[in-house]
Amino acid sequence: VATLPVPKPELRADIPTTPGGDPERRRAVRLDGDWHQVAILVGERLAPGSAIAGPLVVEYPESTGVVRPGWRGIVDQIGSLELERA
Repeated sequence: VATLPVPKPELRADIPTTPGGDPERRRAVRLDGDWHQVAILVGERLAPGSAIAGPLVVEYPESTGVVRPGWRGIVDQIGSLELERA
């Protein structure tokens, strides 16, 4: 086993300051056997405190998140999306 020191990552400084997340577009998504027309949100545009409710898709540069029907989420102070079953 070998380990190397690495620089500590910097937290984003450009997090939006106002709640938002208007859908850029909509897309048909199949969830649990049913088709839903869902909003596609840009995760980087969601400010801390922004609340969302599924079904929808949140796209980030490094990943894509699916918020299923019956789930909701809120964006925390560093831009992470915290989800819970509604």
